[in-house]
Amino acid sequence: MFDPQVRWITFIVAPIYMASALIVGVFWATTRVIDNVRWAIEERPPTVADQRNTFFAPFRLTRVLLFLWGVGTALLTTLYGLVDTNYIPKFLLGISFPGIVVSVSCHLFTEFALRPVAAQALEAGPPPVRLAPGIMGRTMVVWVLSYLTATPIRVVRAALNRVEQGDLDTNLVVFDGTDLGQLQRGFNSMVHGLRERERVRDLFGRHVGREVAALAEQEKPVLGGEERHAAVIFVDVIGSTQLVTTRPAVEVVDLLNRFFAVIVDEVDNHRGLVN
Repeated sequence: MFDPQVRWITFIVAPIYMASALIVGVFWATTRVIDNVRWAIEERPPTVADQRNTFFAPFRLTRVLLFLWGVGTALLTTLYGLVDTNYIPKFLLGISFPGIVVSVSCHLFTEFALRPVAAQALEAGPPPVRLAPGIMGRTMVVWVLSYLTATPIRVVRAALNRVEQGDLDTNLVVFDGTDLGQLQRGFNSMVHGLRERERVRDLFGRHVGREVAALAEQEKPVLGGEERHAAVIFVDVIGSTQLVTTRPAVEVVDLLNRFFAVIVDEVDNHRGLVN
């Protein structure tokens, strides 16, 4: 590179091209990405076209980088090769491989940075079909930045830990348009089902008593009934007819709620049930 015959390439042509590619690349790439996510900047609901542009923004940005690195590879390899053909394989591989690594890294970093926008774009419908969808496409570039594939899985795993500890209000933001996004959506569906099951269990427990409800879940009820010794207490509110005919419904309900709060607690303390 420092041979007198190629110094003009090393110290003049190469720096000029790198500076020019940097300026053109920054302007070109930034403009393209902003155009693709302008709906999010303007806070508009995404259309199908907006969603497609959002998910293809990293790929289009990568094409810009590949083009600039490709032109640089062809230019410098040709100039050095005209001086000495031994330069051709060295610069062809020495420039093209870093260009591929940088372009792929840019694709994955851009995809990572656009996840909040991608989460909004998924409101417009299913993600667009890609050439190398899902985990297969990412596996091809996992040697560059494997943690970008692992991050959504770690998010789901952390959410599962919260659910295991009893936090059923956990909900994941679906920010991925691939198979990993389907995993996030499936987790949300699972948690929604658990919340519904817990709500039904709570309502069932309120009607027959929590202890009876728990027993019904643990054991299969025997048809035909069983003989048990039981004490039955009838509780009545004195003057209930006059109460409901002379008071507004809101007051009556409030009174009954306070009344049953005492009754239910006492019955639960003595392992009974309220019918």
